[in-house]
Amino acid sequence: MAFNQAKASELEDCFDPEIVLYTQHGEFRGRKQVMRYLNEQYFKDAKDLHFQMSPHDIRGFGDALWYSYDFTMDKGSEHRAGHGVAMCRRQEGKWRILNMHNALLEPASESNTGRHP
Repeated sequence: MAFNQAKASELEDCFDPEIVLYTQHGEFRGRKQVMRYLNEQYFKDAKDLHFQMSPHDIRGFGDALWYSYDFTMDKGSEHRAGHGVAMCRRQEGKWRILNMHNALLEPASESNTGRHP
């Protein structure tokens, strides 16, 4: 919800201070870099921004957990779909995202679907 409404300060609190975010645009380390990336890439023109995530394979181990997910993101006429994995840790009773790795799905084409002419 915070992402869709470009609520940067609310979203920032979801990230561990030592977060590492991997995207198609590069690697971003720490809250400051991650938030700068999100602000520049998505929030500066947040009109019609919509992100949806479907988590699966959630596993917890004490104060750590990881999950994989599929996502879609629409920003204006641009549509992206992908998948990823995230790791979270609990400190002082609060869960925060420590590591996130996103990958875009390639559009299906004849060359990679296994179909032959």
